[in-house]
Amino acid sequence: MKSAQRIKDAADELSFEQTGIPKALCDKPIITKMMDNSLTLLWFPSIPEQPRFPVSYVVEFSKCSDGIWTVCHGNIKDCKCDIISLEPFEDYEFRVRVENKFGLSDPSPSVTALRSQLKDREAIEKALKDATTKKPDDYYLEHRPPEKVGKYFFSL
Repeated sequence: MKSAQRIKDAADELSFEQTGIPKALCDKPIITKMMDNSLTLLWFPSIPEQPRFPVSYVVEFSKCSDGIWTVCHGNIKDCKCDIISLEPFEDYEFRVRVENKFGLSDPSPSVTALRSQLKDREAIEKALKDATTKKPDDYYLEHRPPEKVGKYFFSL
C-alpha cells in the first residue's frame, strides 16, 4: 500500500512540474471605484486545467500618453488591488499577469481608465456650496400686485 501511495505522490509531483508557466487571464480587469488619484481593480481568478503550484498576480500599468508598461503591484494573492498615487486627470491602462515559481504568464487584455473625463472635484464642491448658501430672497420673482375688482382680488 505504501508503494502505491509513493507512486501516486510521485505522479502528482510530476504533474505539478509539467504545468510550467501559468496561462494568461482571458478577461480584462474591472475598474470598480475610481477617484481623482486612486482606483480599485478586480479580476477573475486564474482557473487551472490541472493541479499546479500556487499562483500570485502582478498588476502593470501604462500611461496612455507614453505606452510604457510598468509593474505597480506584485505578489498579490487576492483578485483585487487598490492602486493609489495616480496623477489626476491622466488616462491609464491596466493589465494583470499570473505568476508562479516557473515564471510569468502573458498579460491579460488591458482595461483603460479614462480619468481625463472625471469632473473637477473642487468645481463640484464649489457649485454645491453655492447652491446651499442661497437664501429664499435670491429666488424671489417680481410680479404685479393684484387688482381689486368688486369684492375679489384678481391677478393677471
